[in-house]
Formats: sequence, structure tokens, C-alpha cells
Amino acid sequence: MKGKFIVIDGCDFTGKSTQIQKIASYLRNKNIKHITTREPGGTKFGEQIREIILESGKKLHPYTELLLFMSSRSEHIYGKIIPMLEQGISIICDRFLASSFVYQGVLHGVPSEVILSVHKTILNNFQPNLTFIMDMDPEIILQRMQAVEFKGCNAYDSTQLKEIAQIRNGFLEFTKIQECTIIDANQEQEKVFKVILEKINETFNIN
Repeated sequence: MKGKFIVIDGCDFTGKSTQIQKIASYLRNKNIKHITTREPGGTKFGEQIREIILESGKKLHPYTELLLFMSSRSEHIYGKIIPMLEQGISIICDRFLASSFVYQGVLHGVPSEVILSVHKTILNNFQPNLTFIMDMDPEIILQRMQAVEFKGCNAYDSTQLKEIAQIRNGFLEFTKIQECTIIDANQEQEKVFKVILEKINETFNIN
């Protein structure tokens, strides 16, 4: 495809949104057509699914939750991502398969082989050109969460250090089965972006 599909994934409060903005600004300055999007969401249907999931808290059965996420992702991929990539428009996405592996799998108990099988069968094993995993010390994540008055909390915002560590380890486990670039997000934002930029330039053949 003409466009590139870039994913930024990892725990909340690791600076994903900041780096997405920096990547988007950089591509804009290079006159590279692109959009930013997110999961769950990214389409009208996907945003409706997002609301259903977040409003339900942790009451949904893990398999129900997985299928809702995959339904949102299916519409996202086939209805938005692939058509735009074919037009030469690159996409920067906040979360993708790694989050399903961690939140529905590691955290909620759905076997990883089930998650990967659904993705392979229903979504034709669609993969990004580049996936960044923002990795950060769980204690720093917890400090960040406690340092702000975080409004609009949902089922995936946890202030428990043990759960944060479990989520972090889940993302690291994902990198063993899928090609990803692990980013040390403990560093200052500019240092983090410098590392990300090296891979972006390589992927887009920017000298």
C-alpha cells in the first residue's frame, strides 16, 4: 500500500498522545499526508462501541469484550485504514492488537491464541508497518496518575501498582510474538521522540 500504518501502544500515562502529536507534526512538516486515529474508535461505529465498553465498566464477559473490540477494529480496518492507505494517506493509531493481547488477554484471561486467531481469521492478520511500545517503570506511571486530577476515569484506568506492572509486562510479552520497537518512555519527551524519529525516517525513507 502507498501509505504507512504506524501504531503507538503501551500503558496509559506513558506519553503516547504526546508522541503521536509529535509524529503528526513532523510528517506534516515533511508534507506527508496522514491522519491520527484511535482504538477502540476511529469510525462512527467504533466510537459507539467504545462508549458501550467504557460505560459497562468491568461487567462484560471477557469474550464479549474481545468481540466488541474486534468488531470495532474490523470496521476501522476495512472501512477507514485500508482505503486511506491505498490512497497514499498514512495513519498514526493510538492502540491496536497489542492492547487486545494485554487487556483482554493478560488482564482478563482470554487465551492469547484466541485473540491472535480472531485477528488472523477475521482481520486477515492485518499488521502495522511499525509498532512502538511505550515502556515505563510502573512506579513512574503510578506517580503520573496520582499527580493529576484525572477526570472521566474508565475501566482501564488503574491506580494499583500491581495491575500496572501486569499490564506493562503484558506489552513486553507481546513484543516476543510480534515485531515491535520498545521505547524507553522513562526519558524526557524529546529524547523519546528522537528514538522514535529514527524509525519513522527509516520507514518513510526520509534522509
